[in-house]
Amino acid sequence: YDMPRFAQKPFVLRLADGVQTIVRSDEAFLCDFGVNARYIPNPFILPAEHSPVAKNGLRILWVGRLEAFQKRPEDALAVFSKVLSVIPQARLYIVGSSGEKEGDEAFARIVTGRGLDKNVELCGFVQDPSSYYNECDVLLMTSRFEVAPMVFGEAMSYGLPIVTYDMPYVEFIRNGAGCICVEQGDFNSAAKEVIRVLKDSALRAELSERSLRVAQQFAGTDF
Repeated sequence: YDMPRFAQKPFVLRLADGVQTIVRSDEAFLCDFGVNARYIPNPFILPAEHSPVAKNGLRILWVGRLEAFQKRPEDALAVFSKVLSVIPQARLYIVGSSGEKEGDEAFARIVTGRGLDKNVELCGFVQDPSSYYNECDVLLMTSRFEVAPMVFGEAMSYGLPIVTYDMPYVEFIRNGAGCICVEQGDFNSAAKEVIRVLKDSALRAELSERSLRVAQQFAGTDF
C-alpha cells in the first residue's frame, strides 16, 4: 500500500547477498533490477493420512480472515446466494475470524441480513481446520490478491477442488491444476462453477486428483 517504499525495495534488496522469493514473478521482477533473487517455495508437508470421507456434493468451504479489502468474505456470500437458488440444501462453512469480537458479530449480522443464516455456518478461528478440508466438496477463494496462500496448499493436500478468483502469479494455481479460475470479482461465474462442481461428481473426482498432485509436487520439492 506504500508505493514509494515499494519503488525503493529493489534497490535496497541489492544490498543482500541473496533474496528468496515465493513467487516466480517476484524473482523475475527483482532480477531485472540486479537483485540476486531466487524462487524457492515455502516448505510444505502433506498430512500423514487421507481419510476417505463420503461426500454429498453440498458442502462449500471458505477459509480466511473476515476482512473486506483483500479476502472479501461478502463475495463468498454473494456466490453462495446464487448457489442456493439452484441447490437449496447446500451449506457454506466459513472458517476464520476478523480477530475482534465486534467484527465477527458484524459479519454474522450481514449473514442474517442476507437470509443465509440457516445455510451458513460461521466456524470462527479453528486451530486445526483439517476436518473441514476433509469433509467439504469444494473450496471457494474470493481474495483480491494473495502471495502464497497456505489455504490452497492445505486444501490441495486433502484433494479438495477449488473455485477461485484468478491470481495467475500464485504458484499453487498458476497452471490451473486442481482449480477453476474466474475473473476477479465475477461472483456470477464463480457461482456457476461452484454449482457445476457440486453437481458433477466425476468433475469433482478429476479436480480432486489434480489438486492432490499439485500438493504432492510442492511436498516433493528438493530444497
